Amino acid sequence: MDERIWTDGPLNGAQTLRIGDSKVSLVAPPAQACLVTGDLSQRLKLLSPKSQLVGLCEKVNGEHPYAIRIARDSALLVLQVPLVRPMGWQPEGFALSDASDAYAALSITGAASGDILAQGTGAPLEAGSPSAAIRFAGIPTLLVGFGEGHLLWVQSASLTYITSFIKGLTV
Repeated sequence: MDERIWTDGPLNGAQTLRIGDSKVSLVAPPAQACLVTGDLSQRLKLLSPKSQLVGLCEKVNGEHPYAIRIARDSALLVLQVPLVRPMGWQPEGFALSDASDAYAALSITGAASGDILAQGTGAPLEAGSPSAAIRFAGIPTLLVGFGEGHLLWVQSASLTYITSFIKGLTV
């Protein structure tokens, strides 16, 4: 085998993986995603007053903006309408970075979705956490609830690896 020939790839928008009784699919990207660092409660009110700040496995509503907490002072703000602010250091004392192409979201739904997540992480998901950051298959990711399932936000550079890992699961 020639290890320079890569045959695996990330999911595209038309593909859906079926793992047992569950489905894993790539979610259409939001209009804009931004990394926000600083005092989140005040900064998010300023940027997107209707946004909801969520932690591990907390439900998000895809019709409204939401912020996924990464750490005490950083979050991924997911927007349906792009911000009109320039990126960079803001006069109000926080940083704003465009992350629209930095992350991809995988939707994991169905009866075996808990098994898929359990095989990818040892984190006690039922305990919850203010931060949505977990390691899935050894890769830093963000996990939130969505509808009847979950959204696993993966750094775009790791999407092929995560896709291959999920393809190899048995539930």
